[in-house]
Amino acid sequence: MKKASDTPSAQNYVEPLQRAVAICGGQKPLGIKVGKSQAQVSLWLNRDKKAPANMVLKIEAATGVPRHELRPDIYPPDEYKAVAQILQQKKAA
Repeated sequence: MKKASDTPSAQNYVEPLQRAVAICGGQKPLGIKVGKSQAQVSLWLNRDKKAPANMVLKIEAATGVPRHELRPDIYPPDEYKAVAQILQQKKAA
């Protein structure tokens, strides 16, 4: 059974998205980089309180903010670390 503490809070979703906005220099530049309007980015921050699932990889590519930080409910950090280790091993081989 899941506990409330197992569910990421809205703050856990918003902070990485705010960081992505800051890295790009604002909502409009982030929107341009991911093919969305400034208004849409504003809705993610203020209404949805998270990045949409279908935009996470684009935001990660545009900003370097990891997918497991943007949406830990979809990309659990432990699984992400395991995948990252496998990719590192393949690069080293």
